[in-house]
Amino acid sequence: MQTRSGFTKALGAGCSTALANFAAQRACAGERVVIIDLDLAASGIGQLLLKPDEMPEYGVADYWLECPLVNSALRLSDYYARVSSIGEGEIFVF
Repeated sequence: MQTRSGFTKALGAGCSTALANFAAQRACAGERVVIIDLDLAASGIGQLLLKPDEMPEYGVADYWLECPLVNSALRLSDYYARVSSIGEGEIFVF
């Protein structure tokens, strides 16, 4: 199994769009892709890949804040979504 990762600190440079395109291309090739959007100022990767009714109820920052407080009561499915209709692979957005 191959693992690919990337990181950027650039703001407003089209990073989310580039990542969405890369993820879609890898999913079309049959791979499983996990995206963790850590842009707390302007997270937008979910809006590029998910339909409005597929968006997770909460984000990564919510999970990090709530997990230590109510660890056993959290449902991870509230914090991520699976992108539908992308080739043979899968994309999960956190």
